[in-house]
Amino acid sequence: MKVFSLLIILISLNAYPCSLKKPTYSLSGPMTMLIEDLGLLNDKNLKGISVFHPVKKYSGKRLGGGIFLSSKAFKKNPNAVVFYDTSKELKKNLEKIQSIKAIEINTRGSHTLEGQMPIISILGDYLENCIEKKLAWIERVDNLQEKIHAKKLKNKKLLFFIEEIKSSKKLPST
Repeated sequence: MKVFSLLIILISLNAYPCSLKKPTYSLSGPMTMLIEDLGLLNDKNLKGISVFHPVKKYSGKRLGGGIFLSSKAFKKNPNAVVFYDTSKELKKNLEKIQSIKAIEINTRGSHTLEGQMPIISILGDYLENCIEKKLAWIERVDNLQEKIHAKKLKNKKLLFFIEEIKSSKKLPST
């Protein structure tokens, strides 16, 4: 009986596609890349991304301006979630807009793969029916990290942005 009920739960999870719960704007590069990796660029709740993000298969609204971004950009979607990269000026501007929930994404000091793990947990609170996609994504990142660490050979020098990779497990900061 337990197996049958588990099967029904798994089938019902697949009945509804992975999607964003709320209207969402991404002014954060790492967050936009994660949204792209999860296949959510065409989600109806993704209302806009920054013009500075190198996403080609996105036909929605692109926001420019950074710290000069107008609050008018969010008027059509009250109660929207806005993800943004660490910036004192942008934080000040976004906190003034009462109708949105601004979430700062801080990836400074971490390499690309390290910075992605906290981001998936932040975005996870705003996703519906995405358990399988999140788990698959986490597994892909873990496998990629293992491959990178396996390539570090003891007696060879590898350069990463002009810095030598030592034999420790941690990659140099970018």
